[in-house]
Amino acid sequence: MSTLSLVTLAQTASPRRVRLTLVAVVVVVFAMSVATLLVSRNAEFISAWWPAAGVSVIAVLLARRNRVGMALAIWAAASGARLAVGQPLAPALAYGFANALEAWLIARILEGSDAPHSLDDVRSVGRFVIAVAIGALTMAGLAALIIGVQGGDAPGTFALVAPSHASAILVIAPFLMVARVRVPARLRTELIVQSGLLAIVLALVFLPGQSSQWKFLTLPVLIWAALRFGSWPATGQMLALALTATAIVDLRQAGAVGEPGPGSIAQEYAVLQSYFVVYAASLLVIAAGRTERLRLADEMLMRDRLLRGGIVGSQIGLLLLRENALGAVTIVDGNAVAAGLLGVTVEARGESAGAVPTDGPLASAIATVRGDTVAFRDWSGEVEIDHAERRLQVFIARVHSTGADALITVQVIDTTARYVAEQAVTAALGNEQATTSALRELNRQKEDFVSSVSHELRTPIMSILGFSEELADTKLSPLAADYLSVITRNAHRLADLVEDLLELSRMSDQNDRTVRPLEVTALNEVIRNCVEELGAAARSGGVTLVFIPVDDLDVAGNSRDVTRVLINLVANAVKFTPRGGRVAVTCSRAGDVVLVEVVDNGVGIPPDEIDRVLERFYRSSTSVSLPGTGLGLSIVTGLLKQLGGTLQITSDGLTGTQVRVRLPAAPAPVPVADTGERPAASVTTAVDRT
Repeated sequence: MSTLSLVTLAQTASPRRVRLTLVAVVVVVFAMSVATLLVSRNAEFISAWWPAAGVSVIAVLLARRNRVGMALAIWAAASGARLAVGQPLAPALAYGFANALEAWLIARILEGSDAPHSLDDVRSVGRFVIAVAIGALTMAGLAALIIGVQGGDAPGTFALVAPSHASAILVIAPFLMVARVRVPARLRTELIVQSGLLAIVLALVFLPGQSSQWKFLTLPVLIWAALRFGSWPATGQMLALALTATAIVDLRQAGAVGEPGPGSIAQEYAVLQSYFVVYAASLLVIAAGRTERLRLADEMLMRDRLLRGGIVGSQIGLLLLRENALGAVTIVDGNAVAAGLLGVTVEARGESAGAVPTDGPLASAIATVRGDTVAFRDWSGEVEIDHAERRLQVFIARVHSTGADALITVQVIDTTARYVAEQAVTAALGNEQATTSALRELNRQKEDFVSSVSHELRTPIMSILGFSEELADTKLSPLAADYLSVITRNAHRLADLVEDLLELSRMSDQNDRTVRPLEVTALNEVIRNCVEELGAAARSGGVTLVFIPVDDLDVAGNSRDVTRVLINLVANAVKFTPRGGRVAVTCSRAGDVVLVEVVDNGVGIPPDEIDRVLERFYRSSTSVSLPGTGLGLSIVTGLLKQLGGTLQITSDGLTGTQVRVRLPAAPAPVPVADTGERPAASVTTAVDRT
């Protein structure tokens, strides 16, 4: 069985079914109006109870999109019913308009609420009762006006019509508007007993020969239904009571059952319908209050379950304490994490807080927020327990209101693992810093040793080279000349190595703040000197070394550093170019930059090793078969950094290498007169392979 109200169920149907339902309701309004007028049997066509009013309100509520149109349909149905029983056209149309206006007005007032079709809370019921009162009074006023125009009893009509329409709407409409909640199985026997008792009271009050002063006995029985079974059973019983009581009174007044009651018929009907107005309104309020209480209880239960589930399943230790006016603390709730961390038994709720540690840092932390009249107080910090073997992050909050016990929440997070990890990280960082300092010291000592050794080696090597040159000027035997050549060649290699080591030592020395003099260096002259110096090596290796000079090409930088950069690059190109190969040196200027390119068709450098060849002592896989120290390019990089230049190496590892050096250009010289002289077109060193 659906729990939706009949009105809501009808509105959620398909559009076609909604239209059919509206047509059926209009037909019911017409039929009920005709039947009621036939039973009323009076010349004024005034009925003591007008059930069509309740159905009309439901019809207009159902027509959400066109309530004015439905009101017009009600007007037509009510007017047609009066015409069908013989009432003249003018009063029939006037009464029909009053019926339609009453229904539209009530629906319009209810439309302003959040749930116009719901009677599940006291506020909605209050709005509904007010709307019914306004609608019924409007209807009664119009009916009194119509009767007054016709010369009838206007006040009597008002007194009869107002309770008649109000009771009809309050009895019929709520039965169709409240949610149809099934009565639980455990209450069905009680419902049967209560229904039987209502039937007995109904018989005692309304059957012939019974005193009408006992009418109030029906109200406690109906309240029983509202409190225990909800709105739908209570409104259903109220509808049954109204139908039965009205029918009995009609039959008694007609003389079909017993004797007519004392007083006028209008007076008896007005009193009866007034009873129904009070009963129906009271039942609606009581039933709505019950529904609200049950809904609130369900929400509280759900929140309690969610909160309790969150506490129990939380990874954080949670403990809820209560402190009474005497300062005694009891455990309200907690989870297993708190039990494990704090050593309390959270299952024994309500027991003395003696299970909570009474001494130590945790107890002291809890004591900081206890016994205070401040509405809110909190504390947070770290405590050590178990002889400082465990560390806990604790958050404590106390909420207190006047006249109530204070609540204390304790949140506990075990930070022992994190603390141990932090200590380990701190120790590791300390060790790493100590290691780094030791490595720096070792590196400094190594560089100092290399520098000292290099300086010590320079003097004897220079002596060897000097004596070798002296011996070369003497007449030597062929064997002695060969020995001298070997000595000279190796002495030069040692001298170059010593210079490289000294240069690296100077670049590595952080305390060396020597500022090299800024000078203008003639690039053509530097390159020409390099080519001439390396010419012998190129010829002996069968390599063509080519240089194409450019007019007035000067760079801003120390000539010694520029020379050393170019010597290293050209020497590398010659060394790693096989016999028959070619090395070309070119230079050009682009704005404030001078570009020097050294291009060879030698063994090349693998692309994935280009970045690494700039590191100290690294030698590419294509150069390991040739002698070298792996220091040349690292020295070039360091010198270019001092010169403000850059180095770019391009190679596919197969067809040679292209090295580009960018140096800052010197300011353009002041123009001088043209002497007509031109530099040589090129300097070429080659070996004759004929």
